[in-house]
Amino acid sequence: MRSTGAWTVAAGMAVALVGCATARDSQPKLVWQRADGSPASRAELSAAKDACVASTKPDTAAAHPQGERHAYAAQVVACVESKGYRLVEEPTP
Repeated sequence: MRSTGAWTVAAGMAVALVGCATARDSQPKLVWQRADGSPASRAELSAAKDACVASTKPDTAAAHPQGERHAYAAQVVACVESKGYRLVEEPTP
């Protein structure tokens, strides 16, 4: 069984990194917005992530630990989205 701390770190990184710019210029930068289209603050996203981490159980059925972490991170991101946030491509200025 994997430690809860490792899962929390993986989920936190997933939520944080999904909204960050990628190293490749050809890929769009994604940002979190509220349902009304306004930007979501770090504090409210952190609160949503913490609630999702507390309520999301890791799926240990994956054949490889890396797959488990990816599946868990996807579940946490889906949970954050279910709380009224969405990931969108950052508009270009």
